[in-house]
Amino acid sequence: EHRREVGPLIVEYHDGTERFADAIVEVYHEVRPHLRHVTGVDPSPGMIKNMLILPTGGGGFSSGARIAIGAWWGKFPDSRYPMVELISHEAGHSWVLPYAEPLWNEPIATYLGILVGRRLGMPEADETLKRQIAKARKLDPDLDAINPLEDGAPRDLIWGKTYHVFEELESQHGPGSMAKYFQAKRALLEPGRKGYSMDDCVAATVSQ
Repeated sequence: EHRREVGPLIVEYHDGTERFADAIVEVYHEVRPHLRHVTGVDPSPGMIKNMLILPTGGGGFSSGARIAIGAWWGKFPDSRYPMVELISHEAGHSWVLPYAEPLWNEPIATYLGILVGRRLGMPEADETLKRQIAKARKLDPDLDAINPLEDGAPRDLIWGKTYHVFEELESQHGPGSMAKYFQAKRALLEPGRKGYSMDDCVAATVSQ
């Protein structure tokens, strides 16, 4: 395996993924200022220092300081939006640490990718959003009958209702609701706390 510094980022790859590395890092540098705008905060200290290029098309992960990105996710480099969304998703997980989001940890990360895609003028972003909300409405037409916190709540309901809630916040409180939320979260969370619950999420959301 190989590693090299690209600005403040250490990129890790091997011979088979080297040809993807520069293009993926380029997408990351394109995404990062938009993610900063969307969240309204800088990454938590010590996060997103390394990027590992995985020899797969199957997604990625975040461990905090390191994010990992599947080299040919979403048919990259032929298709660009899936990589924008994936990098935003995995960087978003690191961005909000050390207190990960509870129920909506996964959908909020992808929603950040959708918002970044919107800012980059990519029509696939809104298509992704509408498709997931439509899946949720097939299960719960008015999105008010199924509690996403109950055991066995369908994944499509959790993701679609999460997107719906965020879109309603944007609609009712103006653009930038995600930034207001994350700024409130940073301001309210005292160092050394043991967790971050949905009650805490509500408190942060209301305080914005």
